[in-house]
Amino acid sequence: MEKKNEKTVVRLSSSTEGKIIDKIVDLAQYMGETKFYPYQAPFARRLAQSIITNEGATLSALFARQCLATGSLILDRNGKVLPIEKHPDAWETKTVTELYEIKTFGGHSILCTEEHPIATDQGWIPAQVITKGTNVVVLDRWEKFGDGKIPYNDKFFTISDDLAELVGWLVANIKGSEEIKITVGHQRVKELIEKYFLDSDFTVRKNSFTLRLTGHIKSFLKHVIKFNEYGIPEGINYFTKEQLVRFFYPLFLTNGKTYKKTNTMKVVLKGMNTQVLLFYKEHLNKLGMHGNLEVWIGDVLIFQCTTNYLRFKELFEEYLPNEFFPPFFRYRTRNIETFEGEDGETLVYSRVHSVKKIQKETSVWDINIPEKGWFLASGIKVHNSGKTQIVAMITAALMVILPSLAEKFPDSFDIFKRGLWVGCFGPIGEQAITMFDRIYERTKNANSC
Repeated sequence: MEKKNEKTVVRLSSSTEGKIIDKIVDLAQYMGETKFYPYQAPFARRLAQSIITNEGATLSALFARQCLATGSLILDRNGKVLPIEKHPDAWETKTVTELYEIKTFGGHSILCTEEHPIATDQGWIPAQVITKGTNVVVLDRWEKFGDGKIPYNDKFFTISDDLAELVGWLVANIKGSEEIKITVGHQRVKELIEKYFLDSDFTVRKNSFTLRLTGHIKSFLKHVIKFNEYGIPEGINYFTKEQLVRFFYPLFLTNGKTYKKTNTMKVVLKGMNTQVLLFYKEHLNKLGMHGNLEVWIGDVLIFQCTTNYLRFKELFEEYLPNEFFPPFFRYRTRNIETFEGEDGETLVYSRVHSVKKIQKETSVWDINIPEKGWFLASGIKVHNSGKTQIVAMITAALMVILPSLAEKFPDSFDIFKRGLWVGCFGPIGEQAITMFDRIYERTKNANSC
């Protein structure tokens, strides 16, 4: 044991250190009555090592925040699309001025801090190590949809397939005012309005249907469908798969088009702002379509490649006219290797085509997905925080084992002979309390005696 600048540093041989760390990790799992997941084990070992060797700088580095920028769209475990800051278990960690922007083929793009681990064919890799050509894990499709019951006034509103379609017609034609003029599909919209909203104020002409958003239809859009200030109908998160298809077909019919290109096909959806299109992109990703957001004479989603076209045809051929499905000869068949996530996600590898440092001042956020360890951000598989449980288990184990080590090996562990002082801190008070409670529970259970 040596002293340097009044800091005590424990010196052990590498073999001894490794054996002690193994015992600490084993004890932590025994006391916690649970096993670390593979993604947790390296952090648990490094945390134990940093504490017993008193490496303050390394310990601080282990807790460097792994975060996503405000507004990053994620998928929760129920398949709902939402900004990370609206996740119930999210917390704001800090404000940054530099982020990494990572884009893959297939339209996946995230903004994250340099430390954020991303799943690749080589395991978890921090964003700062990702390079052009890296194969990252992305969502191919996910059969995880709602049940058609939307939370509303402490109850549930059960939406029908026809109403889901009507929502599609309305949001496809809303232009910023409370008067909606519909030309494409105007007869179908009239039929649905007269079926469900008899008190509606509308005007019928030969080639158009003009609806004024008042009364029940306005309340329905605002409070049930949760059509927000950005034009995002958040309520579609609760639609069934069929309802989601019925919602999207009016959007493609009104604002979309299919182009036949040399050796490929291109499907375009346009006419809305960036936030709306990104929200739609994540839902279409769940349905198996992978699009890029491009800005050219307005914002557009572009789904290009034969696979996208065939999946588009599979989903919408029943509803869209033949002009959306021109004859196309498929020259080759792609063999896509897929694998399954913990919640039934169908995942694939996608190659990174761009990595950039972005100078942008923004808040960044972190979340914890218990018993899973990862989530999808813009369809990319990224690591969650998950550190509170590991810290609690390792800390409790160290509080039990270090005084014993001090008795047996006073030359190396004498600084712990009276125990280990522990302070619980967190970016928000609730997280610090949670960590304290978890440590306390593990030191008081029968396995800690």
